[in-house]
Amino acid sequence: MQQGFRISDWRVEPQLNTLTGPDKTAHLEPKVMQVLLCLAEQAGQVIPKERLIQRVWPDTFVSDDVLTRSISELRRAFGDDAKEPRFIQTIPRGGYRLIAPVFSTDAEQGIAPPGQTAQSETIPLPEALGEADRPRFIETWPRGHRFVAPVETADARVAETAAGNRLVLIQPDPAHRAEKNVLTARAPRPQVLPWAAAGVLAVIAVFGYWKPWRAPQMVADRPFSQVDLDLGPEEFSQPAISPDGTRIVFVSKGALAIRRLDQTKNIRVAGTEGGSFPFFSPNGRWIAFFAARKLQKVAIEGGAPVALCDAAGPGGGSWGDDDNIVAALDAARGLSRVPAAGGVPQPLTDSKSEPSGGLMYVWPQVLPGGKGVLFTATNASGLGSLRVLGAKDGKLRTVVENSTYGRFLASGYLVYHQRETLFAAPMDADQLELTGPAVPLVYSVSDSIDFGLSNSGTLVYRRDTPRNSLPSWLDSSGRIEPVLSKPGNYSSPRLSPDGTRLALSMIQEGKQSLWVYDLKRETWNRLTSEDEPEWLPTWTPDGEFLAFRSGNTLAWAQSDGSGKVERLAGVSPNAGPWSFSTDGKWLAFWPLQPGSDLWIVPVERSPGSLRLGQPQPLLQQAGSKGAPAISPDSRWLAYSSSASGRFEIYVMPFSPGRRTAGRKWLVSNGGGSGPIWSRNGRELFYAGLDGRVQVAAYTVKGDSFVAEKPRFWSEKQVGDADSFFGFDVAPDGKRVLALLASEDAKPETILHLLLNVDSELRRRAPAHRK
Repeated sequence: MQQGFRISDWRVEPQLNTLTGPDKTAHLEPKVMQVLLCLAEQAGQVIPKERLIQRVWPDTFVSDDVLTRSISELRRAFGDDAKEPRFIQTIPRGGYRLIAPVFSTDAEQGIAPPGQTAQSETIPLPEALGEADRPRFIETWPRGHRFVAPVETADARVAETAAGNRLVLIQPDPAHRAEKNVLTARAPRPQVLPWAAAGVLAVIAVFGYWKPWRAPQMVADRPFSQVDLDLGPEEFSQPAISPDGTRIVFVSKGALAIRRLDQTKNIRVAGTEGGSFPFFSPNGRWIAFFAARKLQKVAIEGGAPVALCDAAGPGGGSWGDDDNIVAALDAARGLSRVPAAGGVPQPLTDSKSEPSGGLMYVWPQVLPGGKGVLFTATNASGLGSLRVLGAKDGKLRTVVENSTYGRFLASGYLVYHQRETLFAAPMDADQLELTGPAVPLVYSVSDSIDFGLSNSGTLVYRRDTPRNSLPSWLDSSGRIEPVLSKPGNYSSPRLSPDGTRLALSMIQEGKQSLWVYDLKRETWNRLTSEDEPEWLPTWTPDGEFLAFRSGNTLAWAQSDGSGKVERLAGVSPNAGPWSFSTDGKWLAFWPLQPGSDLWIVPVERSPGSLRLGQPQPLLQQAGSKGAPAISPDSRWLAYSSSASGRFEIYVMPFSPGRRTAGRKWLVSNGGGSGPIWSRNGRELFYAGLDGRVQVAAYTVKGDSFVAEKPRFWSEKQVGDADSFFGFDVAPDGKRVLALLASEDAKPETILHLLLNVDSELRRRAPAHRK
């Protein structure tokens, strides 16, 4: 049941994940919509919980709580009451039943098309189509009707075209477009021919795709269409499109690459190794990016990169028409303005002045005509808002809450990322405010910074690909032994001190919670059920408690799930725990944000309780530092630091209460993060920059720490970009428990382009001028 239908007086759009009622529209999570579809397909019948879970989550372990939350979300959307249900009825020890009537079309309820008035009488659908006896379109059933004629949609034409082409253009039929209220939904991935990209520019030229945004006149609406471009075989991220829409730059294989839309090959940009967050100059001849703790630029025609200024903790930038760059050089300190020719940065905003503290100002965009700067104010958990700094009055305005990335389209629309969906709303660039409601634009966008907009009205984005992994034992010979039977969206695996239990963070239905898995009994226990994302579980030495990060706070709870979750007040926001000292008297943590320092907090224990005291700094030096790991004998502290320009693993003496600045030893060779000590007291493990686990044997000579040359534990890569939190070491030091990518995981190599978005938005989301 993927076509639109009605439940009572609510319109259901499965492909848009929306419910539209008499006075509101509710947006559902994709899995919640699937639950509703299962109930609607068997309306009036009781569906057991087990069957619903198997239908909606066939390849993922979920508990009844996940289904219960989905049902609760549906009830909230409908405004239903579980005690006196009008839509969904709970059958004790049985399951759920949809008790509201289901209709296949609007006409069955006498609902008139837009712009017409509903008559008092509605012609039955079979008679209306002249086919009551031998239906070719609609069959009559005891509880309603079924549409039996073939339906062709834009998505169907995509799938059909995909059989023989790698380049696909979607031009929605006008009649079909009139019924849809978003631009695109989750569609099947079309295949793409390797030579087809050469014709993109020709096709775009026909559509009038190259109109410069500075043209004062408003052109007629142009056809909205989609192009899928294969950038394979390597995975890519952070795509940015040139202002005129002729080129795309992205990060791939650890460097920047450029792709012209009229060519079939990616061109690797020399000298950009380690580069990130690229963006174009207004004339499209230069690319600015961040690498080696510098803001740099490089000409697209070739040549060596030019360093513009220091950038200790970069968070994106934007090149204005006045030949100045607004950039987040240190995201924890605010935005700065830098001459595009290089020079001394001038502060533009100060995130340190935030009343709540701990916010980062990132992803700026200079608005057309220099009228202001759009940027994101966010914390390390990804919770934030879109703001605008006015050029005339210097005031900060919040334009969208709960969004972490946005881009203004010169024709007058703000496109922003929210919960894996791109929304668009009309925006007045003079008044710096939205002038109309938002509409969903694209679903399943992988990450907030994985989309870009050109001045010519083209949007590029990378679709979300599930990064499911399977917790597995991995020994030094490369032998793999799965711990669980099904892959899932796991992170932060941590073994209990005795090695019998596994704590890990699991994302289900967009919520990140902590679970504890008993390795012997093969049973699960959900540790938390908070609305905040929870991860980085850290065991106390006796295994009774787990400290973890809950939202922006440092929290802890008993590992068996009893008792309540407690939080540490007065500590830096974004704090993430990493290790307890062996005697259990100290917990080491760090704020997950650029320029972070290392901290410790004293631990007070009594039977059945744990309390954390007043935090105190442990290491305050230049560069970002993280993952402080206390050695088994509590003599040493291993940590990662970017002081050299990239993250490396260092060891220093662990001396709570007194400074030990200057005494440290480099352990890693070629970068590393996330150190973990083996409990055998002879080896230090960490994640290499390529995702493989490395290990360094060490000895202690007096007051000196002597590390041997690191070696690869195995050639197997741990996870993907999350290898930082992707493994733990068994108590005996002979095995590593690692999150290994599932066998069916494939890199995302398709870049999606939506052409003439501005024309479509003028029709879908007209501005309401005040």
